[in-house]
Amino acid sequence: MPEDGNVQVIAEKAPDYRVISVDGAYTWLNAQAGSIDFFCDVIEPEVDNEGNLSIPGVKRVFLFQIRMTRQFYESLAEYMTLNQKNVEEAESKGEL
Repeated sequence: MPEDGNVQVIAEKAPDYRVISVDGAYTWLNAQAGSIDFFCDVIEPEVDNEGNLSIPGVKRVFLFQIRMTRQFYESLAEYMTLNQKNVEEAESKGEL
């Protein structure tokens, strides 16, 4: 550790870093840990012989799961709630 007590943090993206769009998430928390499974819904339309389009169902594709300690899970939930309130306040003031 440096003598002045400050630790230098160098932030960088992992070589396999990527942005993934999601439609939703399933989440749960137990006494020890929390996890969030993110998914995309894929619409698979069908066309019959007469050219009529229908959507018989939606395929839910789970993309990835993140796992974390219960403390981090709770902190993340609190952060997201606060961030949502800030966004709503900015929208009501016409800032967004």
